[in-house]
Amino acid sequence: MMKSYQQLLHDPPKTVRWADVVDFDRLDERRSGIDCLYVNTLGVNMGYVEWSPNDSPPSREETLAWLWFIRPDLGSEIAGDAPECLCELIRAYQSGDMEAWWNKS
Repeated sequence: MMKSYQQLLHDPPKTVRWADVVDFDRLDERRSGIDCLYVNTLGVNMGYVEWSPNDSPPSREETLAWLWFIRPDLGSEIAGDAPECLCELIRAYQSGDMEAWWNKS
């Protein structure tokens, strides 16, 4: 069973198997956007993705970006807690208009 947003926020995983990443086909699209906002926090390895936050403990913003990376289906909930820059990225992704986000960034 998949964890809820609140469960993930309270105890975010450090690694997630590819099979458990929601909307895996668009993973690179999310990763490239997040990398612009939070540099070098995401890793893609053979069979899994990993989170390497820059801060210790991880900042809330980096945590929210990571959760959206692995669970874009929670985008609306995450956006409610996210800074504006991440909200804009999530909205662009959800509307299928990443090009507009890239042109603005």
